[in-house]
Amino acid sequence: MLKGPHFKHADTQLLVAFGLLYVAVAIVAWLAVGPGAMVVLLGVVLLLLAGLALHLHRERQTELAHALNHVQALVALHTLLEPRRPLPPFSGWAASAELATTLVGLVLERKPQRVLELGSGASSVVVGYALEQAGGGRLLSLDHDADYGRQTSDRLERHGLSTYVEVRHAPLVRQQIDGRERPWYDLSHAALEAFAGGDGIDLLIVDGPPRESDPEARYPALPLLLDHLAPDAVIVLDDALRSEEQAALGRWKTEVPGLSVEIIPSAKGIAVAHRMADPVTS
Repeated sequence: MLKGPHFKHADTQLLVAFGLLYVAVAIVAWLAVGPGAMVVLLGVVLLLLAGLALHLHRERQTELAHALNHVQALVALHTLLEPRRPLPPFSGWAASAELATTLVGLVLERKPQRVLELGSGASSVVVGYALEQAGGGRLLSLDHDADYGRQTSDRLERHGLSTYVEVRHAPLVRQQIDGRERPWYDLSHAALEAFAGGDGIDLLIVDGPPRESDPEARYPALPLLLDHLAPDAVIVLDDALRSEEQAALGRWKTEVPGLSVEIIPSAKGIAVAHRMADPVTS
């Protein structure tokens, strides 16, 4: 197969290889069966190409819609928050811009006093700005990675948000959850009891632990933290379109009476869960 420098696009060589294969098969079919086979073969190829073109068109439309939502969310964040420094990137492993705007909206609407976040990062910064605008409240962000947690802390300090956000290192330890051993945050190490005092945690953001630690890494959040939550607490789960998160949401709804879940459209999916006695207005 020809190498990349002969083509403007790397995948063009696949098209050339497919064309050469089609010519070879067509010649063999012509010699073995006759021109009738050529007509059938051409029809099959055209049908496959039409299906591929339709699939690529739909994928492109979906990508464009996600890109538009991303840009709109970024504009909304900068308009609402007026950050003192450039906001961190919302791509890759970081929180999406759609998740960030969802969190900012919830903070500005509900004005929570205690916010707990599982997994620090870009979301910690925007929630800090939202708490500042809301007039108070604190965010405690737990991170199993001490180095990454320090990076988030340094970023928060540069943005002048250390008054509203604290990042604590909470290593993942093996513990019995739902009848099996799972790696999850060491809550005693995080000194959660002192933070969750009073009326409990008003907003829980579940964006960790990472999937690599355990396929069902996000499920333990609600059963382990339920006693620390305020009666009208809101739970936000990122990556809600993944099968593991879908399974976690199903179990949460079974195990917590009256729990209602709303899925907010985004590239990765955002779930906002709350008890039906105190619905979240969109």
